[in-house]
Amino acid sequence: MDILSNLNREINLPKSQHFFLFGARQTGKTTLIREVFGSSKLKEYNLLLSHEYTRLVANPSLFREEISALKNTIKYVFVDEVQRIPALLNEIQFLIDQKTPQTFILTGSSARKLKRGHGNLLAGRAWSYNLYPVTYYELNEAANLTSILSYGTLPNNITAPDILTKNENLRSYVDVYLREEIEAEALSRNIGGFIRFLSSAAQVNGEQLNYTSIAHDVGLSSVTVKEYFKILVDTLIGSLLLPFSHSERKKHKTSPKFYFFDTGVLRSLQKRLTLEVQPKTFEYGNYFETWIINEVIRISSYQRKDLILSFLRTAGGAEVDLIIETPRGKVFGVEIKSKEAPMPSDFEPGFNALKKVAPKAQCFCVCTGKNRRQVGQYEVLPYNEFLKFIREL
Repeated sequence: MDILSNLNREINLPKSQHFFLFGARQTGKTTLIREVFGSSKLKEYNLLLSHEYTRLVANPSLFREEISALKNTIKYVFVDEVQRIPALLNEIQFLIDQKTPQTFILTGSSARKLKRGHGNLLAGRAWSYNLYPVTYYELNEAANLTSILSYGTLPNNITAPDILTKNENLRSYVDVYLREEIEAEALSRNIGGFIRFLSSAAQVNGEQLNYTSIAHDVGLSSVTVKEYFKILVDTLIGSLLLPFSHSERKKHKTSPKFYFFDTGVLRSLQKRLTLEVQPKTFEYGNYFETWIINEVIRISSYQRKDLILSFLRTAGGAEVDLIIETPRGKVFGVEIKSKEAPMPSDFEPGFNALKKVAPKAQCFCVCTGKNRRQVGQYEVLPYNEFLKFIREL
């Protein structure tokens, strides 16, 4: 049974506007489109199918002719994996400009491939959305923290019948990504270097990046390592978190942190799938922090909140894991601790440092416990209450 057919995905897609839907492999883009728009109302072009790809890459104008012949019989035209034939976007722009009655729905793994292929991104004509692995609130009563941290929330892993299947799904995902996505990014001439890079990137997940050190470890230049991280971000396999500063120059001068998009994929890259995720370990804390930050990214994206996310690290060593800035100028400091009852020493040094540069910041320590606490001027929040608070911002 398809997990997405029983989930209410939080992303809100428009019904009468052309749009792109980007997302990493197996996040459920195709299933979501069919569910939301109804298969009977869709004219679907799946460019992963060899016969479809072959005929349209040889003659993209066939697409325009076929859509024109539809007239008013079909409401939506769905092009899956559109980045495989960027030339189709010129045909789509022509049809849009000619006021075709169809609405175009275009999915792919990232806009990067379209740009690299000089694809027309339909500026002013099509909106853009990202789809991520399943969120905490989409899982609802099925949400289990240990399972989330151990195996992630890619749809096909949520309903996998056993641990063996979950682990094999994740191993396969990493292998497919390496073979198809990376080779598609024209990196196949140094696929070995990229594999070494991926392994190293997984080991520094959640840490401030030292490009020179990583480059030395994997035998690549720091310029190449920076480009590889950019590929992971552009293909929605991870996110960069910039240092907190009111100066844009200073933000980009200091190294960012990087977080993989799914804890299961991260553990597969780390070769840790055969080990249980144990509370009170460094790994557990790292996965919990990764998951919370990814959840905030997804809430901001799906609800179009335009939140600015960063982290703080002072010269004296004080840290705040996540800083959230709203369009109205509100600042929230978030320390993420995989403990049931964090102590003041776990969060006060970082929050006190943040208060010096952002005196009005509201600060929370997010924990795995079930009880909300007030500790001086700071609050300790269970993770579910924190995620609810972010949704209601």
